Amino acid sequence: MSNSRVRELFNHAVILPPSKRDAFLDEACGDDIELRREVESLLAYDDPDPMRTSGQISKGTNSEVQDDESIGPFKILSTLGEGGMGVVYLAEQVDPVRRRVAVKVIKVGMDTKQVIARFEAERQALAIMNHPGIAKVHEAGTTDDGRPFFVMEYVRGIPINEACDAAQLEMDQRLRLMVEVCEAVQHAHTKGVIHRDLKPTNILVAPGDDDVLHPKIIDFGIAKATGQQLTDLTLITQAGHFIGTPAYMSPEQADLSAMDIDTRSDVYSLGVILYELLVGCVPFAPETLWSSGIEEMRRIIREGAPPKPSTQLSTTGKEDAARIARDRKTEIASLASVLRHELEWIPLKALRKQRSERYDSAQALSEDILRYLDGQALEAGPESTAYRLKKAMQRNKGPVITATGIVLALIAGVVASLSFAFEAERQRVRAEEQASFTLQERESEIPESIILGWNLVSEGQYKQAELLFTESLQGCRREFGDAHPRTVNALNGLGVSLHRQEKYDEALIHYGEAAKTSIHIFGEEHPMALKSVQNMGYVLADQGKYDDALFHYGKVLEVQRRVLGNSNEGTMWSLYNMGNLLSLSGRNMEAEAHLREAIMRRSQTLGEQHPLSLDTMLGMGRFLLKSNRHDEALIYFTNAFEGFRNIHDEVHPDTVRSIKQLADFYHSWHQMDPDAGHDAKAAEYRAMLPVGDEAPETMPAEDAP
Repeated sequence: MSNSRVRELFNHAVILPPSKRDAFLDEACGDDIELRREVESLLAYDDPDPMRTSGQISKGTNSEVQDDESIGPFKILSTLGEGGMGVVYLAEQVDPVRRRVAVKVIKVGMDTKQVIARFEAERQALAIMNHPGIAKVHEAGTTDDGRPFFVMEYVRGIPINEACDAAQLEMDQRLRLMVEVCEAVQHAHTKGVIHRDLKPTNILVAPGDDDVLHPKIIDFGIAKATGQQLTDLTLITQAGHFIGTPAYMSPEQADLSAMDIDTRSDVYSLGVILYELLVGCVPFAPETLWSSGIEEMRRIIREGAPPKPSTQLSTTGKEDAARIARDRKTEIASLASVLRHELEWIPLKALRKQRSERYDSAQALSEDILRYLDGQALEAGPESTAYRLKKAMQRNKGPVITATGIVLALIAGVVASLSFAFEAERQRVRAEEQASFTLQERESEIPESIILGWNLVSEGQYKQAELLFTESLQGCRREFGDAHPRTVNALNGLGVSLHRQEKYDEALIHYGEAAKTSIHIFGEEHPMALKSVQNMGYVLADQGKYDDALFHYGKVLEVQRRVLGNSNEGTMWSLYNMGNLLSLSGRNMEAEAHLREAIMRRSQTLGEQHPLSLDTMLGMGRFLLKSNRHDEALIYFTNAFEGFRNIHDEVHPDTVRSIKQLADFYHSWHQMDPDAGHDAKAAEYRAMLPVGDEAPETMPAEDAP
């Protein structure tokens, strides 16, 4: 009886519902009683895979904590795994609930400041997350000899690649499992945590209560935080050291001098995992990487082109290829055919060497997988009209003409951004508006009456501006016709003057006509067209039509990403506004993702101490406050205040605004928890305000949590 056979049967059985295991073992073991006993003993022991853990230790061996000993109230049952710095034990908790847990403890002699900081960062990273696809932290403490430990959810299961093969999941089933993984990773990213070591052994799969396989991400031991600090302890990543596992490591992680690792590094690792689930191996074999030496390994990861999955399959030995196809319940020819077409585009896009060419997020990767499953055109696919038209026709063979009409209507009705957040932001938008139109006026030789109209808008004389723009619009139509840049300017000017007077329906009519005309004249990618449709977004948001605004705004944000790039200030501003609107519409997870991306991109492009970066931190703080996540909100409010105070003085409008925000924040917190002393902190910040500029006793309705 071989250990490999025991492991193979265990891997199959452990992912089956308990009610189906006996039938499986009857067929798989036959009359081999000893084989069945070995497999059943592993299943009864309830270890996800004792044979693959590096530190399986029995009572009486040299384990740091012996079986049947305890760490706090947790009785140790066995060792699940052991790394360079810590040991993970399977333990049993009796009080206040009876359950099995995993206890991670720093090894004896490894409790240096650096190791403790990394250990605390992992615990905090897990603690701030709440997702069914990520292992949960229950509590933390120290052992009798002073070593830190934390207690987390005991994750039953086996690595995702082994689980897929053991259950012989078909390609669609593997893809749907991968979507769940992406959703869990996206949740971590929205919490400001980059895993940096995603690989199959850190994604365990087991049946859920619905008897369907679900993934669970573990081991955030080398996670990196963005936009917040996971621990007060000093945490230093040493230059010149690998962070991650080479076969799943992004090119930027292989650059030992790189310090700007972002969420797209995890996207790369997800691409490797997806590649492996599809074709049975990783793009660059681990043995090849390690045998080539450190420098050549780094070069391969950073520069080597991954073979297409279909090519990889074609170069696999006949016996291995047959096994790979069998594990996917298909034939070799069918599998090769599927890979040669659209499916392999998805991992290859995630594996691009330049971060800007990959999927922007784990969510974007999962959305493309879902597009594939739904027969839609892929983001990873070619940009050709022929390809996208072909996909549309495949999905809608009957109503192609109707669908085409809908697409054209959507293009003609593309709508953009919104204005609702705070008065300071409105002032920036108005200034940007005025500057933009001033430039367009010079380019288009705008009549003096329109220039005067915009001056009246900037001075707040909206009624007078309305009269002047109405007269100017009539003149432009008579002299130049409807389809002319000057007419568009007059339409937008009239729309703005009506909008500022809260004549929303009238404003929307003029904004809509300006948007339609500017798209007709310039095309949807032209700045003037984007500016025109942006004005429609303002009204839709102010009218509370959030779903309409979100739908249209998503279209415009896509254009901005594609044409202007993710680091363009217009795109970053739209990301921020999109996050605010998603928050207002109750879509908090998406809102948080957009706000965190806005923080990340502005910090990378402008620097963390730039006023716009700090302003975005205030916005993130307001979102967290509305979600009653006061501890997290305080980090952002404080960072913004300190940043503004560093670049301005304490009477600068930006600094004053951040002080007011902190006063409002503590006032709100006091209302929720009157005995915590937050009213004193609110008074402290009010006292810092210039005379005559005291913070309100209650928060404005739009900012209330």
